[in-house]
Amino acid sequence: MLLSRKEKERQVIKLAEEGKSTSDIAKEVHISLRYWQGYSKSYRRFSRRR
Repeated sequence: MLLSRKEKERQVIKLAEEGKSTSDIAKEVHISLRYWQGYSKSYRRFSRRR
């Protein structure tokens, strides 16, 4: 299943909230660890709003 960038971002946030490790998230969502930095910034912004 192909996911758009926004869908991947939502999936990364969900898995991070579940306490998954960075490498586990990267494998499950099919992103490189290089792109994790951008997603983690989104996660930090999202988690501050809550």
